[in-house]
Amino acid sequence: MGRIGQAVAQRARGFNMCILYHNPSQKTEVERGSGAIFTPLPELLQQADIISLHVPLTAQTAGMIANEQFKLMQPHAILVNTARGGVVDTTALVHALKTGQIACAALDVTDPEPLPPTHELYALPNVIILPHIGSATRHARSAMSLLAVDNLIAGLTGTPLPKAVQ
Repeated sequence: MGRIGQAVAQRARGFNMCILYHNPSQKTEVERGSGAIFTPLPELLQQADIISLHVPLTAQTAGMIANEQFKLMQPHAILVNTARGGVVDTTALVHALKTGQIACAALDVTDPEPLPPTHELYALPNVIILPHIGSATRHARSAMSLLAVDNLIAGLTGTPLPKAVQ
């Protein structure tokens, strides 16, 4: 339940949703003041109507949603991936969508990214694919522009960059 997860949860509460969350690096519940309920991943997948992913791509999260996880999901479940494409096993996702293991998917990221133009995900009627532009709000783009300017000014004046790439 990081920064992005908390922002999504805040919006979901506006629709009176019960919010379950799982954090791969968290083993027990930690009160975050969000009203969200920490839930082990298998239980979350069995209970959730909408599964929204907001994790970094690490060795621990790579392929965290694969065949085994899709089998746990409800047939009306919706998978939303705005995290990283590699968090979801693409072959398993295609199978889950084709066989009705889940109802549909909304993807801002894919693996590989971009998908080849002939990839079978494009032909499925129960998937929406965006070209990794989910953060393309005016506010986000304005903040990104200001950050770039701050880095440029710092670089030109010889001071440390406020947001250097590590």
